[in-house]
Parts: sequence; C-alpha cells; structure tokens
Amino acid sequence: MEKRTAPPSSSIIQYGTVTDRLQSVQRLGQQRVVLQLPLTPEKHIFVCVWLCALTDVMSGRVGDLSPKQSVALEEFRERIQDVLPLLPAHHDHFLLRWLRARNFNVTKSEAMLRKHLDFRRHMNADTITTEWQPPEVIEKYLSGGMCGYDREGSPIWWDVIGPVDPKGLFLSASKQDFIKSKIRDCEILQKECELQSERLGRHVEAITMIYDCDGLGLKHLWKPAIETYGEILTMFEDNYPEGLKRLFVIKAPKLFPVAYNLIKHFLSEITRNKIIILGANWQEVLLNYIDPEQLPAAYGGKLTDPDGDPRCRNKIHYAGPVPASYFVRESVKVDYEQCLTVSRGSSQQLEYEILFPGCVLRWQFSSDGADIGFGVFMKGKMGQRQNASQMQEVVPSQRYNTHLVPEDGSLTCSEPGIYVLRFDNTYSIFQSKHISFTVEVLLPGQSQSLKNMIGMESGPSNQSQSLKNRSLSESGASSQSQSLKNRGGSERGASSQSQSLKNRGGSERGASSQSQSLKNRGGLESGASSQS
Repeated sequence: MEKRTAPPSSSIIQYGTVTDRLQSVQRLGQQRVVLQLPLTPEKHIFVCVWLCALTDVMSGRVGDLSPKQSVALEEFRERIQDVLPLLPAHHDHFLLRWLRARNFNVTKSEAMLRKHLDFRRHMNADTITTEWQPPEVIEKYLSGGMCGYDREGSPIWWDVIGPVDPKGLFLSASKQDFIKSKIRDCEILQKECELQSERLGRHVEAITMIYDCDGLGLKHLWKPAIETYGEILTMFEDNYPEGLKRLFVIKAPKLFPVAYNLIKHFLSEITRNKIIILGANWQEVLLNYIDPEQLPAAYGGKLTDPDGDPRCRNKIHYAGPVPASYFVRESVKVDYEQCLTVSRGSSQQLEYEILFPGCVLRWQFSSDGADIGFGVFMKGKMGQRQNASQMQEVVPSQRYNTHLVPEDGSLTCSEPGIYVLRFDNTYSIFQSKHISFTVEVLLPGQSQSLKNMIGMESGPSNQSQSLKNRSLSESGASSQSQSLKNRGGSERGASSQSQSLKNRGGSERGASSQSQSLKNRGGLESGASSQS
C-alpha cells in the first residue's frame, strides 16, 4: 500500500498504545489527523474507531474543557461551596486538579478534596511553612532543594539520593518529622508556583523534579525508609494532585529497577507516566527542558552559587552520614509510666472520657523490636468495645517506627466525648509488641496534667496513686469536678483495672478544689482479673 505524505498543516499519529493515542490527540487539538500508512485492515479499523472516540478528548485544563468536563466543574464547585473559603485557592485551575486526579468523577473528587481539608487541619498545613521548623538533623542531612526553573517557568526540585543516610536519619528523628518536612516542602513549592504565576502573567501549577540516583545502594532499600517514603508518596498523591509535571531520573544504577519496584505501587498510573528515566545523554535531554542559566553547572548548565559553587549547595542540600551525636537513642532516655503487650494479630484500646472542650490529650510511647500502629478515635459510649471502622477517626492510624525513635504527640479535644487511643498490631501475624507509654490529660487553660497509669504485665494487685498538682487561677474561688474514664481492651481475653487519682490544686488568689477520677480497664490475653 502506498504511503501518504502529511500536508504541512497536519500531524501524524502512528499506531501505538492507548496512552500514546490519547496524548497525541490531546496535543493535536483542532489539527487535521493523517494516519501513518501502511496499516493492516484490522489496525486501520481499530485506529479509526479510537480516533472517532477520542475526538472529544480534552486536557481537562482551563480553556481546554469538553462539554462534559465543563458541566463536571460547575457541579463540583456547587457541591463544595461550604468549604471553598477553607481551600488554599478557589479558582478553576485549582479545582480542575482534583477533577483530573479522579477522571472527572465529581463524587470521588469531592470526597478527595474534603479528606484533604481534614489533612490540612490535622497537619496545620496552612501555617507549617512559618510556624514549624524541621529538626536540625533533617535540615542538615536530608538532601534536596529547590533550584532553578524549567523553560515553562515551573520550579525545579532536586533530590540527591546517594549521600542520604537513611538509618542515621531514622535514629535521629521521628517518622512524623520526615512526613511534616515533606508537607512543608510541598507547601513551599505551591507558594512558589503562585509567585511564578504572578511574575509570568500565566498560570503555573506543577513542578519539575530531578532525581539524581548516583550512589543509590542497598542502604537506601532499608525497609523502614522504604515504608516511610511510600507514605510520603501516598500523601503527595492524595493531597497535592497534579502537582508534578514531570520527573527526570538521572544516573540510575543497575539497582534502580529494584528500588522502583518497591515504591511504584504507591504511585498512580498518571504519576508513573510522568517519570522519565534518562540514559547517558541526560545532560542533553535536561537542556531541552531547562535553560542553561537555570541548570546547575555540575549538571551541564551554567548556574552557580555566588561563590562559584557549580553544585549550588546554597539551594540544594547534598547531605552525608549523620553524626552519632544526633541519635536520640543515645542522647535521650525516656521514663515511661505504663506498659502493655499487644498480641500478634490484635489491638489494645485505651478510653478517655473528656468532659470539657479544649482539653489536651498527650501521649508518648515506644515499642520493643518492631513498629506499632497507633491512632486516636472517638465513639459514643464508654466501655462498649468497637472496631476502628465503627469509630470516628480523629488522628489517622499509622505505623510508627517507635522501636527506633520514640513517638510523642498531642490532640486538642474540640468537643467532649470518649476518646480512644488504639495500639494496632493486627497486621503482624507472628510478633507481639511490648509498648511503654505515658498518657496525660491537660485541662483547658491550666498548667495541669493527669497521668493515667495502667498495669498490665502481672496478676491482681492493689494500686493507689496520688498526683499532686498545682495550678494558677487568675481570681476568685471555683470548684471543678471531672471524671476521666479510661478503659483499655485487647481483642483477646478480659480483665479490668481501676485507679483513682486525687488532684489538689492551689491558686494564687482565692481557693479552688478539683476532684478527678481516672477509671482504667485493660484487657489481658488470658484469664480474668479485677483490680481496684
């Protein structure tokens, strides 16, 4: 069959994958399409059917919406009117990111966005760039940084993998510190995109990333590091959709496919399609996308620091081994008040009845030998055990590497109710977990804490504990009574414990008295016992 030549005003689509055809049609816009011949009759029919089906495919961006996509945008905006003021942005560009992430399914996009708002509240994302500072060890020894802009004006983020010391970092800071630092980076990059939009007079919403994989080795495949990186990727997918334009991987060693296979299931297909693994000509390819003046000299461009450093260390951290002086295991000794064992395949729940809004629930814990799941929930009634799925999640349940670094956190209870601290070991089919922990309830507006102590390791015993507490009140005389009930149960066996903590408070002016009781019930794995 004779080959046709495409006229200058037309474009050519070759027979390829479905993704190829989708991307080709999106690029072509209103241009006339000419097929590359020869095609077999079967391929010809197949391609023609696909082209007919794809003539209405649009990019889903402002100014390039199909009628269906426009209707979806209007419906989406209408559905989220109640939360629009809480969003970082209200314009169509921002809303379309959530719709594209869920293929313009309005219901799924709405659920995704509302969950993101919960995430922003929990992580204080609106103020994290100004009010939270990463630990020193993360600032000094976690590599990467923003440096330069691509030819379309998008900020470029660099991750330099080789020098990173995963184990040293995890022995020096908590997993939550790493996640918060990455949230902070995402917020900084979003703000930079907004600034670029103002500078250029056109919308910039996505970044270019460059992964320098030189030196990638087995130390980077350490399981706790891979799991945490997976959580960070999931966080990025769920809360910053369409924030990535493209990701270049350079200097990839033979080990790279192994590393990629460990984390690729955390990435959506859309994100995976944005990853470009470059070969030996990576400098040449980068210069196609980045002006030499915006590319560090060490990577084939002309950009240097003011002191002439070709690696631009003022903007890109290259990290290195973490000094042992940062290891919290060697420098911090934590004395916990309580301990419990969570059996393999089970969980333990500790219940607290909070009577006043504004109380602060504070916890600190570590585990022996392996990680442990932890989350905070609310439920309607005290004592009636419920599964996690039956309760309202207040602090999302996650697995914490507290066998490496102790975890501490707090929650300001916005409303009274039964708050459940849940230690989760249901995912472990072989290993029980021994947890050492301290839980405190801080009353609103007072320097006061009640420590709840739970004995779980031995048989029946009588326990009575008295905590003396002094708080400052501003004037007059007042009396308060509060009952904090704490019940902890595992999914196997039954037992109960009760403890009474008497609290006395003195004020600088006048007199105040408070009486509080903490009732604690803990479930052990075998037998039944009661303690009072």
